[in-house]
Order: sequence, then structure tokens, then C-alpha cells
Amino acid sequence: MVEKKEMNEMKQMCAVKYQLRITSVRLQSLKCNHSFKDEFVLPGYDGLIFTYNVNKIETTGQYGKSDFVLHIQNPYDVEIQGKKGDFNIGLRPLCLANDINLPLLINFNAEEIPNGGKTKHQSNVLGSSQQPSSEENRPESVIPSHSSKATKLLHKLATNHRYADVYFISSDGEKIPSHRNILAAFSNIFAAIFDESTEIPIQITANNFVAETIHSALNFL
Repeated sequence: MVEKKEMNEMKQMCAVKYQLRITSVRLQSLKCNHSFKDEFVLPGYDGLIFTYNVNKIETTGQYGKSDFVLHIQNPYDVEIQGKKGDFNIGLRPLCLANDINLPLLINFNAEEIPNGGKTKHQSNVLGSSQQPSSEENRPESVIPSHSSKATKLLHKLATNHRYADVYFISSDGEKIPSHRNILAAFSNIFAAIFDESTEIPIQITANNFVAETIHSALNFL
């Protein structure tokens, strides 16, 4: 009985790898003691959204010779790189023409996170041992029930790939279409990429993400 209990507890632990990419364009735009703010969503766990700041500092002080300091807010008190609480690290790219790609390992007990870190819609899609007993327990629509005609029209346009102007290439080789205006509205990182690009459509190679994860992220937007 003890062994069975321990196995059940172990199954609740989640370890997710995330590659945080900060483009050189954003780094070059920072002046000393200025910062920018952005966020990232943990792949597969749309309910876990982390806000982070990147601040440009002088090359002396607490962080040694680092030119930038990354601060990740941790409202869920998960483990980031083996430590709970907010995460701080000094960053120094080899040169400002290089992007920063920071691998992060995030560990958490799914039972301690609301809905296990998944959105309500995700949880319903993945299935539950309980059947809905009332109208309130039914899975939500992809388009919220209170959506206006304008919102429904926007969703229709976003899912029409006839004039797609950006493509993601997933790690499993699938080509996934999307639209620059929508991506740029939700992410300054994408906006910076699009500003640098001269070819249309733009191709983004997403080596760290399978097609299912990319589809999920685009549907969330």
C-alpha cells in the first residue's frame, strides 16, 4: 500500500523544459537602467503564464560582468532551475547581434496548481473521470459564449489560412500557417522578428515544439 501511494504521488510531479528566447533587437533597443516586460506560457500548460523583465545594467555590481538581468515573476511558487520564488539571473550575450536562448527547467506538483496548470478548456478536452452533471460543467467553446459578432469575425479570419503570411515549422516537420498581425498583437518578440524580416511569407523554425503544441498556442491566441 505504501509503494502504491508513493507511485501515485510521483505521477503528480511535472518537469517541463522551456527555451526562453530574447532577440538581439530587443537587447539593442535597451538603454542603461531601462527594461522591457514580456511573458511566456509554459508549453502544454496554458494556465501557467510567467511575466519577466529584462533590465540593462552597468557591468559592475551584484551580477559581475553581466550586461543584462533577467527577472521572472513566480506567482505559482514552482521550481525554476531547482529554486522556488522569483528567478533572477545575469545575462551577457557574446555580442549584441546574438539572441539569448536560455534553457529553463520548471518543476511543480500539479495538485498544488489550479487545474494542474491547464486552462478549463484544456482540462475538458483532455478528459475527466467525472461526467458533467449540469449546464455549468459542460466544456467551454473555443469562442467564449459572450463573444460579439466582431470577435467571431476575428476568429473566422484568423483560422482562414488563404492569406497566411507566416509559417511555423514544428520539430516534427509540420508546416503551420498563421498571421503576423495576430502574433505581433500578443508578443513583442514576434513583432521584432517581423520587423527584421524582408520576405513574405515569413518562416519560423520551432525546433523545440511539436505541431500539437504550436496549434494549441495559436488557438489560445
